Amino acid sequence: MRVLFEFSGPVPEHVLGMNFKKRIIRRKSNGFELDVVTEDPAIIDAVSRSENCLLYRIVQEVPPFESPDFGKITETVRLALDLFRQERYWESHVVLETVWRNSEGDMKSFLRGLILVASSQVHYQMGHMETAWSMYEKGKDMVMKSSYSKYFGMVVPEYFSYPLLLHSDLL
Repeated sequence: MRVLFEFSGPVPEHVLGMNFKKRIIRRKSNGFELDVVTEDPAIIDAVSRSENCLLYRIVQEVPPFESPDFGKITETVRLALDLFRQERYWESHVVLETVWRNSEGDMKSFLRGLILVASSQVHYQMGHMETAWSMYEKGKDMVMKSSYSKYFGMVVPEYFSYPLLLHSDLL
Protein backbone atom coordinates (compact mmCIF):
# COMPACT_ATOMS: atom_id res chain seq x y z
CA MET A 1 0.00 0.00 0.00
CA ARG A 2 1.07 3.57 -0.58
CA VAL A 3 1.52 5.74 2.53
CA LEU A 4 2.36 9.44 2.85
CA PHE A 5 4.05 10.62 6.05
CA GLU A 6 4.51 14.29 6.92
CA PHE A 7 7.51 15.37 8.98
CA SER A 8 8.09 18.74 10.64
CA GLY A 9 11.82 18.40 10.06
CA PRO A 10 14.23 16.04 8.34
CA VAL A 11 13.20 12.42 7.94
CA PRO A 12 15.17 10.50 10.61
CA GLU A 13 18.07 8.35 9.42
CA HIS A 14 16.62 5.15 10.91
CA VAL A 15 13.47 5.68 8.80
CA LEU A 16 15.52 6.16 5.64
CA GLY A 17 17.18 2.80 6.31
CA MET A 18 13.88 0.90 6.49
CA ASN A 19 12.98 -1.64 3.83
CA PHE A 20 10.36 0.03 1.64
CA LYS A 21 9.34 -1.25 -1.80
CA LYS A 22 9.46 2.37 -2.96
CA ARG A 23 10.55 5.59 -1.26
CA ILE A 24 10.31 9.22 -2.39
CA ILE A 25 11.11 12.26 -0.26
CA ARG A 26 9.60 15.62 -1.11
CA ARG A 27 10.54 18.91 0.55
CA LYS A 28 7.70 21.18 1.71
CA SER A 29 7.87 24.72 3.06
CA ASN A 30 7.20 23.44 6.61
CA GLY A 31 9.02 20.07 6.52
CA PHE A 32 9.19 16.93 4.43
CA GLU A 33 6.82 14.38 2.91
CA LEU A 34 7.86 10.74 2.78
CA ASP A 35 5.98 8.72 0.14
CA VAL A 36 6.46 4.97 0.56
CA VAL A 37 5.08 1.65 -0.61
CA THR A 38 5.00 -1.10 2.01
CA GLU A 39 2.71 -3.95 2.99
CA ASP A 40 4.16 -4.17 6.53
CA PRO A 41 1.95 -2.53 9.21
CA ALA A 42 4.88 -2.67 11.67
CA ILE A 43 6.87 -0.35 9.39
CA ILE A 44 3.96 2.08 9.16
CA ASP A 45 3.65 2.05 12.95
CA ALA A 46 7.39 2.55 13.48
CA VAL A 47 7.59 5.46 11.03
CA SER A 48 4.48 7.12 12.49
CA ARG A 49 6.11 7.07 15.95
CA SER A 50 9.37 8.58 14.68
CA GLU A 51 10.73 11.94 15.70
CA ASN A 52 9.19 14.83 13.71
CA CYS A 53 6.40 12.66 12.22
CA LEU A 54 3.23 14.75 12.30
CA LEU A 55 0.78 12.45 10.54
CA TYR A 56 0.34 9.85 7.87
CA ARG A 57 -2.26 8.99 5.26
CA ILE A 58 -2.85 5.75 3.42
CA VAL A 59 -3.38 6.65 -0.22
CA GLN A 60 -6.52 5.13 -1.69
CA GLU A 61 -6.29 4.31 -5.38
CA VAL A 62 -9.15 5.97 -7.23
CA PRO A 63 -10.15 4.52 -10.59
CA PRO A 64 -10.80 7.00 -13.41
CA PHE A 65 -14.37 8.10 -13.98
CA GLU A 66 -15.81 6.45 -17.09
CA SER A 67 -17.42 9.61 -18.45
CA PRO A 68 -17.11 12.45 -15.95
CA ASP A 69 -19.93 14.99 -16.08
CA PHE A 70 -19.28 18.69 -15.59
CA GLY A 71 -20.40 18.58 -11.95
CA LYS A 72 -17.93 15.78 -11.16
CA ILE A 73 -15.15 17.65 -12.96
CA THR A 74 -15.91 20.86 -11.02
CA GLU A 75 -15.95 18.95 -7.71
CA THR A 76 -12.63 17.29 -8.61
CA VAL A 77 -10.96 20.58 -9.59
CA ARG A 78 -12.16 22.14 -6.31
CA LEU A 79 -10.65 19.21 -4.33
CA ALA A 80 -7.39 19.43 -6.31
CA LEU A 81 -7.11 23.16 -5.59
CA ASP A 82 -7.72 22.53 -1.89
CA LEU A 83 -4.90 19.95 -1.89
CA PHE A 84 -2.73 22.49 -3.74
CA ARG A 85 -3.20 25.01 -0.93
CA GLN A 86 -1.95 22.39 1.54
CA GLU A 87 1.20 21.74 -0.57
CA ARG A 88 -0.15 18.25 -1.30
CA TYR A 89 0.77 18.56 -4.97
CA TRP A 90 1.26 14.89 -5.70
CA GLU A 91 -2.20 14.09 -4.36
CA SER A 92 -3.67 16.99 -6.35
CA HIS A 93 -2.10 15.52 -9.48
CA VAL A 94 -3.57 12.07 -8.76
CA VAL A 95 -7.05 13.47 -8.12
CA LEU A 96 -7.00 15.44 -11.38
CA GLU A 97 -5.98 12.36 -13.35
CA THR A 98 -9.21 10.61 -12.34
CA VAL A 99 -11.24 12.98 -14.53
CA TRP A 100 -8.56 13.88 -17.10
CA ARG A 101 -8.21 10.34 -18.50
CA ASN A 102 -11.74 10.24 -19.95
CA SER A 103 -12.21 13.94 -20.69
CA GLU A 104 -12.14 15.37 -24.18
CA GLY A 105 -11.14 18.46 -26.11
CA ASP A 106 -10.52 21.74 -24.31
CA MET A 107 -11.46 20.25 -20.92
CA LYS A 108 -8.83 17.53 -21.34
CA SER A 109 -6.23 20.17 -22.22
CA PHE A 110 -7.23 22.33 -19.22
CA LEU A 111 -6.96 19.38 -16.82
CA ARG A 112 -3.64 18.27 -18.32
CA GLY A 113 -2.33 21.80 -17.77
CA LEU A 114 -3.35 21.69 -14.09
CA ILE A 115 -1.71 18.27 -13.76
CA LEU A 116 1.53 19.65 -15.23
CA VAL A 117 1.44 22.65 -12.87
CA ALA A 118 0.96 20.29 -9.89
CA SER A 119 3.74 18.05 -11.22
CA SER A 120 6.06 21.05 -11.47
CA GLN A 121 5.67 21.57 -7.74
CA VAL A 122 6.33 17.87 -7.06
CA HIS A 123 9.54 18.03 -9.11
CA TYR A 124 10.61 21.15 -7.21
CA GLN A 125 9.99 19.30 -3.93
CA MET A 126 12.32 16.55 -5.15
CA GLY A 127 15.04 19.00 -6.23
CA HIS A 128 14.51 18.72 -10.01
CA MET A 129 14.54 22.46 -10.73
CA GLU A 130 14.87 22.44 -14.54
CA THR A 131 12.09 19.87 -14.93
CA ALA A 132 9.91 21.85 -12.52
CA TRP A 133 10.32 25.08 -14.48
CA SER A 134 9.73 23.38 -17.85
CA MET A 135 6.58 21.58 -16.68
CA TYR A 136 5.27 24.77 -15.10
CA GLU A 137 5.64 26.79 -18.30
CA LYS A 138 3.91 24.15 -20.40
CA GLY A 139 1.11 23.60 -17.86
CA LYS A 140 0.55 27.31 -17.27
CA ASP A 141 0.16 27.92 -21.00
CA MET A 142 -2.31 25.04 -21.37
CA VAL A 143 -4.47 26.25 -18.47
CA MET A 144 -4.51 29.89 -19.52
CA LYS A 145 -5.27 29.11 -23.20
CA SER A 146 -8.28 27.01 -22.22
CA SER A 147 -11.74 28.55 -22.15
CA TYR A 148 -12.23 26.73 -18.84
CA SER A 149 -9.69 28.98 -17.10
CA LYS A 150 -12.22 31.80 -17.51
CA TYR A 151 -15.14 29.62 -16.43
CA PHE A 152 -13.37 28.54 -13.24
CA GLY A 153 -11.89 32.02 -12.69
CA MET A 154 -8.46 30.36 -12.74
CA VAL A 155 -5.30 32.46 -12.62
CA VAL A 156 -1.91 30.78 -12.85
CA PRO A 157 0.94 33.14 -11.89
CA GLU A 158 3.19 34.14 -14.77
CA TYR A 159 6.37 32.96 -13.05
CA PHE A 160 7.22 29.75 -11.23
CA SER A 161 7.37 29.98 -7.45
CA TYR A 162 7.22 27.62 -4.51
CA PRO A 163 4.89 27.08 -2.81
CA LEU A 164 2.58 28.00 -5.64
CA LEU A 165 -0.90 29.27 -4.90
CA LEU A 166 -3.46 29.07 -7.67
CA HIS A 167 -6.34 31.51 -7.66
CA SER A 168 -9.80 30.35 -8.64
CA ASP A 169 -13.41 31.39 -8.11
CA LEU A 170 -14.06 27.80 -6.94
CA LEU A 171 -12.43 28.43 -3.53
